[in-house]
Amino acid sequence: MRTLLAFRPARSAIAELGAEGFTIFLSSHLLAEVEQVCDAVAIIQSGRTLVQGAVRDLLARGDQLRLRLAQQPRALAVLAAFPELQACPLDPHWIQLSADDRAAAQIVRALALADVEVYEVRRHRLTLEALFLDLTSQPQRAGPETPGAEDG
Repeated sequence: MRTLLAFRPARSAIAELGAEGFTIFLSSHLLAEVEQVCDAVAIIQSGRTLVQGAVRDLLARGDQLRLRLAQQPRALAVLAAFPELQACPLDPHWIQLSADDRAAAQIVRALALADVEVYEVRRHRLTLEALFLDLTSQPQRAGPETPGAEDG
């Protein structure tokens, strides 16, 4: 907890310098803090850039809806009409979908028209830490070398 409290003044200084147009290179394992203060990030592993871009764009790719509902088999059959949603059962009562807020109303409407009772809809937002863990736990892929990176 001390580390996070100590980062507060740095967070303010970074925000002020960024507002003045300065570019700041920040290397940190405190990804929740990085998510709050950085506009853009790059995740690098073993000298290779795994992903880079605006924080909001990288995290938006992981937007998911979680639905608690009855009649899961029927719900999955209805959701099969939307293959881009990648519906995945989490347990007998929950289904997870890759969808943004705009799609939520359409999904719930389609399920209701099929007489599927939807009890709860939750937005699950991807965090920078979850993205990092997902990317770095995958087997190494061929990708662009990060300039200036050295092995070891």
